Amino acid sequence: MKKFAALLCTLVMLLSLAACGSPGTATPDDSAKEPTGDVDAAYPSKAVTVICPYGAGSNQDLTCRTIATLLEEKFGVPFVVNNVEGADGVTGEIELFNAPNDGYTIGATSASPTCITPYMQPTEVPYRWDSFEHIGMFLPFSHCFYAKAGAPFNNLDELCDWIKTQDNVTVCFAGYVNLVNMMKVFEIAGVDTSKITFVPTNSKEVATSVASGICQFTCHAKSTAKPMVLSGDLKLIAPLGDQRYEDVDPDCPSAVEQGYDVYS
Repeated sequence: MKKFAALLCTLVMLLSLAACGSPGTATPDDSAKEPTGDVDAAYPSKAVTVICPYGAGSNQDLTCRTIATLLEEKFGVPFVVNNVEGADGVTGEIELFNAPNDGYTIGATSASPTCITPYMQPTEVPYRWDSFEHIGMFLPFSHCFYAKAGAPFNNLDELCDWIKTQDNVTVCFAGYVNLVNMMKVFEIAGVDTSKITFVPTNSKEVATSVASGICQFTCHAKSTAKPMVLSGDLKLIAPLGDQRYEDVDPDCPSAVEQGYDVYS
């Protein structure tokens, strides 16, 4: 039986089978190979380890634990979550990549370490997207631009015009997917990104980093923005795509409504 992986992607949570390649080597044709271990016809017959490459209490961790509970109910064996955080999810991905190919190690991760980082850092990351055979998807994700309450801009045009007047701007990002989304907006608006300092952080800290003034704005998941927008510490600039966030700020137009055809 092949290894399982659960991949938390930008738009969906994705359940997948992991690679059959040798640990430490990314081989694009791995998914086509047969597993080297014995097939367990009664799978699962023992506890399954669920690797979550993000810290305890993060959005990904909470989702992973919810799914693990449902799997326990369905299969009648423990699904034990193991948080292996670091390097924006890559550390946990490598742990999964190197795990025995017997079906008893699965994972829950995101699009950045799975779909983007291997290609932006090909010599540092030993796996690729097709090192994992994907078997399912769940949990839609939506991303948005948000800033500290009181920031001198209220929409994407004002944000981009404001950046153009600054000598240096500090922006937080958690995951390459969000960085790519920001770069798409900046490209449309003709923003010179050389004046922007991009500060990597994680999903647990990105909203508080903006609210505290460490960074001036960000693009990240709706779930990180919503509580602090509702509390008045942050303000919504634009939900990506063509839908407004009726439960966060129904008066804030979507990115498409604002003239930016960018989807998360």
